[in-house]
Parts: sequence; structure tokens; C-alpha cells
Amino acid sequence: MNETIHSRLDDGLSVGGYSRVEDGLLWETFVGDDVVVQCPPAGREELVSRARALFARAREAGARVPAVLDADPTPPAYLVVRRIHGQSLSAVREGDETRQELLAAVESAGETLGRVHSTGGEGYGDIEPPAYREGRHDTWRAVVRGIVEDALEFTAGGPFEAVAEAAADGFRPVAVPETPPVSLLHGDFSGDNVIIDPEGRAVAIDLDNASHGDSRFGFVRARSALTDGEPEATAFRRGYDRTHGLALGEPLERAYVRLAIVESAHDGEWCRRNTTVETADWADGLTRWYRSRFE
Repeated sequence: MNETIHSRLDDGLSVGGYSRVEDGLLWETFVGDDVVVQCPPAGREELVSRARALFARAREAGARVPAVLDADPTPPAYLVVRRIHGQSLSAVREGDETRQELLAAVESAGETLGRVHSTGGEGYGDIEPPAYREGRHDTWRAVVRGIVEDALEFTAGGPFEAVAEAAADGFRPVAVPETPPVSLLHGDFSGDNVIIDPEGRAVAIDLDNASHGDSRFGFVRARSALTDGEPEATAFRRGYDRTHGLALGEPLERAYVRLAIVESAHDGEWCRRNTTVETADWADGLTRWYRSRFE
């Protein structure tokens, strides 16, 4: 496939029959009949090696993620993965599926996230090259301190500042474990990054924001992003419990809700500055989440 992709890159993938995806935040993405081709921006060719390694690690742990068919980190760099036919969980939610079909899809998403979290590693935080198996920090608490500090600085003066400050005000790093078992955290396990295949199975895509950390934090944040109401939250937990253990008491859950709000505020501010994504509802949603738990 290498020679074919290079030839088509030279000619232009759109000319070769691929459809360009318009909403990619980082990669330039083209969809063919059975493959997806992603091209990183100039100077970010390392994204290819990172994605290839993380997808391989997750698949080794049994997670449903796309299979990497080809990759080349040298310019013009590209990654080729098998296309997952189906529709996103967001589309399922907005479509004509029954309530039971939606709950089944959410439950499958929980199962898939559990498999992702069962992907181990070493260290915490940003995952370092060349093997992409080791996090940058020795402790999880060092990572969460950085999450809070970076978010408060980054959101200052913007629409996410108030909710980030409110959530951070009651957060104490000592409330989280210092060295929990290391899990691969997806980082953006949302309805747009979960594809429901024709058999009703959830497949996780887009590991661009993946890091190493405590799976309980990843669960709390994903549950908020992916579910709407108690029946969906219950279905999500049921699927997750089939593939990954979850010892989550109320004090730790409350700490991780605060941390999830802070991290999501940072992400919202980044999107506000760098994309055309409408973020007013995002900020309002975080505020409602905070008030529902802490006021």
C-alpha cells in the first residue's frame, strides 16, 4: 500500500476518489471505501508513530480500535487505518433508533472504554517517544497538579474561567492516589469518537489526546461526556464493569468530577481560541454539572 498512498498523496487524495473530512482539528483526514488516510501537519510527523503505537497497544489489550494498515512518519507523512463502517454514537442518539438500541450502544461504549483502560503502561501523563509506553511523570498527583495549574492559567479572562476556578477551589491533589495502576486514558471519549458498527459494537477512534493515568478519572469524565440521564449512566457502567474493575468511592468520585470539569474547561477554551466550534453551550454545561454536584 505504501507506493499507492505516496502516489495518491502526490496527485491529491481527493482526486483519487477519497472524501476529505472537514472537521479534523489536527490531522487532514480522507475517507475511502474501506480505509481512512490521515496526514499530520508539517512539523508534526511524530503523530504518525504515536498513533500507530497507541492503536497497536490498545488492540493488544483487546480494545476495539481501528487496525493500522500502513504508516509512514517521513514527509509526506500519513497513517492508514481500516475504516469502521457505521455511525457515531452522537448520530445514533440523534437518529431514529429506539431507546433500547441507544442504551445498548452506550453499554457497548462502556465495554470498549474498559478495554482501553486495561491497556497498561509505565509512568503518568503525556506518553513519550519512541515506544510510546511510558508517561512523563513518576506520580499521578504530579499530573493532576499540572492539569489544574495549566487550566487556571489558560482559562483566565475567558468564558471558562469562573467554572474552572470554582471546581479547582475545592480540589486537593492529596485526595487522589499518588501511584494508581497505570491505564491508557482516551482523553476525548465522546459521542463523536465512538463509532457503532453494523453489529452494534462500539469502536473507539482518535487517540490524539491519550495519556497515562488513573482509569477512575477516565471513567468519570467519559461518563459525563457520553451519557444523558441515569439509565444511560447505568448502562455505561454495566458495560465498563465487564472489562475493567472500578473501585470508585464517593470521595474520590467527587474529586474526579472537579478535576474533569477543570480539564474540560481547558479543552473548551482551546477550542474557542483555535477552532470554529461553538463553545457557549460547553461552558454552560460545565457550570450546570458543577452546580448539580457541589451547590
